[in-house]
Amino acid sequence: MSLKAKLVSTVAAFVMVLALMVVGVLAASQGTIQMGGSIQFTASDVIADVSLTSTGMTTNLNKTASYTATTDTIQERWTDLNLTFVEGTDIQVSLKVENKATDRPLYVTFTDLPEITTANNVTVGGVTYEKEGSQKVTEGTAVEIGASSSLTFVFTFAVTDDGNGASGNWTANVSLSNAAA
Repeated sequence: MSLKAKLVSTVAAFVMVLALMVVGVLAASQGTIQMGGSIQFTASDVIADVSLTSTGMTTNLNKTASYTATTDTIQERWTDLNLTFVEGTDIQVSLKVENKATDRPLYVTFTDLPEITTANNVTVGGVTYEKEGSQKVTEGTAVEIGASSSLTFVFTFAVTDDGNGASGNWTANVSLSNAAA
């Protein structure tokens, strides 16, 4: 074979290997993490506003509710709180509870802390709030919010491995009351 033929066949082989590598890289799909979620509220004789927001997603959560004083217990469930992770970014969820009563405190109790119910590639951190420094919420323990005050509770979802996809659900239960549980 002549030198010219060897050069052409070497360049052709190199281009073919390069094309196969590019196709292989493009064919490797990125893992996606999408989770459905819900929070259930039980409100007993309170005047309060509740808002749920998030950061770190392509479309962040934004929900609000208002409760007015009543002797009845109101149960509300926010569903379709879907989380779609952006690669390499944790999702931070904030639950702001504002006590609108001017004469009494409000007590917030996480009867069930946020938890992952089915996904295995996602973790959720504990719930914290700022009151005289960062405080950690204990499941079943009431946190007092003074009259005409507010607190923001924060928890973070993190992906264990960005390369692996997962889907699943998360849930939390919160009680709002005018008396400590």
